[in-house]
Amino acid sequence: MWTTLLALLPLVAAPQDEGSKPPPPDPARVAAALESLETAMKRGEVGDRVRAIEGAADLADAEVLGWIARGLGDKQPEVRAAAVAALRYQPHPAALKALEDALRKAPRSPDEDKAVAELVLAVGQHASPGSLALLTAGGLDRTRSHTTRARIQALGRVRDPRAVEELIALMNKAGNGRLGGGQLFDGDLRLSLWALTGTDEGPARESWMRWWNDHKRDFGVAPEVPEEPRALAARWKALWETPAEREARQEKRREGKQKREGEDGDGDGDGDGARGPRERPGEDTP
Repeated sequence: MWTTLLALLPLVAAPQDEGSKPPPPDPARVAAALESLETAMKRGEVGDRVRAIEGAADLADAEVLGWIARGLGDKQPEVRAAAVAALRYQPHPAALKALEDALRKAPRSPDEDKAVAELVLAVGQHASPGSLALLTAGGLDRTRSHTTRARIQALGRVRDPRAVEELIALMNKAGNGRLGGGQLFDGDLRLSLWALTGTDEGPARESWMRWWNDHKRDFGVAPEVPEEPRALAARWKALWETPAEREARQEKRREGKQKREGEDGDGDGDGDGARGPRERPGEDTP
C-alpha cells in the first residue's frame, strides 16, 4: 500500500550544497516546530497534523521537512494534501527528495488520479532536471488523465532541452488532430512547449511537428517563460505562481486600487475629496 511505503520515508535527506544554502531558520522556531510535529504526528487528530504541517512549512530544516514528509503517507487525504503543498513550495533539497520518493511509490489506480497529479505538480514546481525521468514515467495514460496532464505541465517547468524532446515524443503518441487527441490533453502540450521554447505554433499537432522537423537540430530552451500570448502567460502563472508571489501580486493590485481611488478623490473643493454637484448646461452658477 502507498500509505505503508511512504511511512518508511527517511526523516533526513541528503545535505544541501554549501553554495545554495538559504539562511538557517531560527533555532527556537525549529525546536518548537519539531515538538509540534512530533506530537501531532504521533497523537494528534487530523486537524492537529494539518496545522502542524502548515505552521512549519516555511522552515528550511531537513529534520522538520522529514517530519512533514511523514504526512505524505498519512491515512487521511487532508494530511497528505497539506504535506504535498508544504513540500511543493519549500526550496530545500530535502523537500524535493521526499516528493520524488513519494511519487515513485504512488499508486497507479485511477481512484488516486487527482492526488497523484498534485504530487506530480509538486515535483515539477522544483524544476529540477534530475526529475525528468520520474516525470516522463507512465507516458500518456488516458485512464489517469489528471496525472498525465500534470506530467506534461511539469515538464514545461524543467528548462532543459531533454524536456522539449520528451514533450515532442508525447505529442507523437497523442495522435493526429488537436493536441491530446481532442479534449483530454488539449492545450497542455502546447503550453509546456511554448514555455520552454518561446514559440507558439498553436493548438494543431501538425504545426508543432513541422516546427520540430525544422528546428530539432538547432532548437534551444528560451532563457525565461515569455509574456506573450497573454492568455498562455496567464495560464502558466496560475499553474506555477507561489503563494508568496501571489500575495505580492495581490498586494500590488490593492495598492494600485487605493492609489487610483485616492487620485479620484483629489479635486477642487474643500480638501476632503468630496465632489460638488455637477452643473447642468446653461445653468448659472450661483
